[in-house]
Amino acid sequence: MNKDWEEIFTSWTKPPSDTEESRCDNTVNMIQKAIDADEILSKMTIEVFAQGSYANNTNVKLNSDVDICVRNMDYLFAVYPEGKTNADFGLSDSDYGYLTFKSQVENALVNYFCRREVTPGNKAFNIKSNSYRIEADVIVCFEHRRYTGEKDLYGNHSYLSGAEFRTENDSRIINWPKQQIENGIKKNRETNTQFKKVVRIFKKLNLEMIDSKIDIAGKIQSFLIECLCWNTPNHVFTATQYIDIIRSSLGHLYNETKDANKVKEWGEINDLKYLFRSNQPWKLEDVNTWTVKAWNYIGFE
Repeated sequence: MNKDWEEIFTSWTKPPSDTEESRCDNTVNMIQKAIDADEILSKMTIEVFAQGSYANNTNVKLNSDVDICVRNMDYLFAVYPEGKTNADFGLSDSDYGYLTFKSQVENALVNYFCRREVTPGNKAFNIKSNSYRIEADVIVCFEHRRYTGEKDLYGNHSYLSGAEFRTENDSRIINWPKQQIENGIKKNRETNTQFKKVVRIFKKLNLEMIDSKIDIAGKIQSFLIECLCWNTPNHVFTATQYIDIIRSSLGHLYNETKDANKVKEWGEINDLKYLFRSNQPWKLEDVNTWTVKAWNYIGFE
């Protein structure tokens, strides 16, 4: 290893600057103001919050965009236990549809930011950046509820609350942003704040591998890296030097991802979706190859 990787890794552990965080907060606040200024939407219970790497404090690219969820809590998509319907949970169909809500949010964003600043996409509305705010992808969601079939102490039906939206080609996307944040905080606490630092290291490493034209790196998404670190045992993070943590992490991930049976129960950070199942956009064999390429790129023996 010709590079001083310990020094490099240490520099990569640092979170975004205060200025970048402030621009992210400004963006969330402005989108909230756009919703509040709309005559129809202002009467609804709508949550506006950052999600993904910014919300989890694991983002690494300067001036990268932020994912912002606009979640309508008055209307929902739901999954029920087998044999049950919405009537079993005191729910009924509504004439107010998701596409109507999405259209109203677009109007609110355009009225606040102006049309040239708002670009619709397959999954989100893109809001352009300026010196005051960061670029944002605004994801419009209904609440998603996964009913458990059980009741709480007060007799209320128990459910897990997430966010669901539909793409332009009507694909159904379900996310669990709040659970991801909570589990990331828990993992970080259990590893003496090393978890998020190591996530940043691996993300920066992957970006450097992409710049070095290592093809497999382009297939490894930022969220996937975070999930891989979350599935790495806590004891791996206890080494005193980052070079040792990265070596042990890559060794663990390589050995585990060689066998699909070893990782079949691995989950995303939210712990509500399996990490390696057929509906995921990444492949197990690509992750295994990536661990080898990362190992060799650093120069481990």
